Amino acid sequence: GGEFESTATSTPKQVDVNGNAIEGALVFKLDKQSPKLDDEKTMLVFTNLENQEVRFDSNMDIGGKKTQFDIKVIASDGNGIGDVIVKKGEDEIGTKVAPTSPEAGAEETWTFTGINTSSWEDGQVEINITVTDKSGTDITRTKLLNIDNTKPEIEIFSHSNKEKVTGVVKLTGSAQDTNGGSGFASLYYMIPTLEEEGQNEETLLGSENWKKLESQNFTIDFSGENLLKTKVESEEYGTATEVEGIEVLPVYFRIEDRAGNINVYKEFAFTVDPDGDRPSAKVTYPTTGTTLGGTIRIFGEAEDNVAVKLVQMQIDTNADG
Repeated sequence: GGEFESTATSTPKQVDVNGNAIEGALVFKLDKQSPKLDDEKTMLVFTNLENQEVRFDSNMDIGGKKTQFDIKVIASDGNGIGDVIVKKGEDEIGTKVAPTSPEAGAEETWTFTGINTSSWEDGQVEINITVTDKSGTDITRTKLLNIDNTKPEIEIFSHSNKEKVTGVVKLTGSAQDTNGGSGFASLYYMIPTLEEEGQNEETLLGSENWKKLESQNFTIDFSGENLLKTKVESEEYGTATEVEGIEVLPVYFRIEDRAGNINVYKEFAFTVDPDGDRPSAKVTYPTTGTTLGGTIRIFGEAEDNVAVKLVQMQIDTNADG
């Protein structure tokens, strides 16, 4: 609100609003330096992952368990930091925690706590970090986050749910992360025990029964030691049906995307007939207990899941078995 007067030969002086001159040298500082914002030390602290710290880089995938975090900003300035603001678009985010006793020129840690992205829409968002020093000079850094709160999906190609199978089975399908957009990360499968069928998702994720599939487009070969029949014949696996010996055997999948969203898919099962690959035969005429004489003709049927090669018949003439 004052005026400065000087000539080439006069001493500079300041005149206040009442016209009174204030004698003496005028000393002031000119701040042309922006604050220093250390990108290497700008961190995300994931509060629901035991405060795991990672550097805040652009194009990070955020989702799954990585939705709750603090932002830690490290900045310094010769005149001291006046303020730090973190915004998502036009809205400030986080609860600001400023340093208590900052020293001019020293690094200051400003923390923005309680950020939760679980309700944010999927897609890319801008996070702007603006640091202003005490003389009003500022600097802004823009970071991009890829928000993905949508679980990946799986599609089974070769079989329908609870389709009846026997013998060697090859199950094919594909896992995708088309809706969320961060991309496929990993795929596992398991045939759960009866105990695991009753477990909640968190407990199930810790099972050592998961087997990794190397590609999102998969073929699982249930043969040899992995034959479904061996599972059904064990008391630890499968749920009985109305037909004796035939059981429902679930196959679980664990799909994870790069943002950390996990889908435990439990909507697929086989109906396994352990004897379905064995040929069978029955006599259709005569029926049991019928008394016959003379020339006898016997009729019957045989079937197999592939083809019938040979049918043989034996007559027990003395009924001794």
